[in-house]
Amino acid sequence: MKVFAIEKWDGNEWFLVCGVVLVYLALWLIPKRLPSSTTLLLCTWAFTVSKFYDFTFGGGLFDYYDVNDSPRYCIMDLASYFFYAPFGYFFIYLYELWKIRGRWTVLYIVGWSFVGVGIEWIMDCFHVIVYKNGYLLPFSFCIYLASQSLTLLFYHWISSSKK
Repeated sequence: MKVFAIEKWDGNEWFLVCGVVLVYLALWLIPKRLPSSTTLLLCTWAFTVSKFYDFTFGGGLFDYYDVNDSPRYCIMDLASYFFYAPFGYFFIYLYELWKIRGRWTVLYIVGWSFVGVGIEWIMDCFHVIVYKNGYLLPFSFCIYLASQSLTLLFYHWISSSKK
């Protein structure tokens, strides 16, 4: 199918291939702290949230950035969603490992929002994300604040429903 064809193979594709391998290797190697069902739900949640933002802000409604080499979707766009998926798990993994509670939760969410912007900056350097129409990287900080907050709410909801 032509819509999924890669126009050229360069740094952004290599970044995504290496990034996907590294994040899933980390997911596999770190000690398990959460049930497999929770892990799957958190990864699916992060995959879905990243796809939602790409379809809302990256295309369709606002068209503020392109993923990879063109505004058309290719198979590597799918790889970018898989790249983001484990970060939902890592976010909750450390939240539970460090037993973050109370006012520390706000600082934790802010810290992870900076991590998200940092990863996005690296992705910008490799041209995985190409901004346009006046969008700037600092705008993403608010998106990460919302995403991390919703991820934590989602985690508490699925955790309470298992009891």
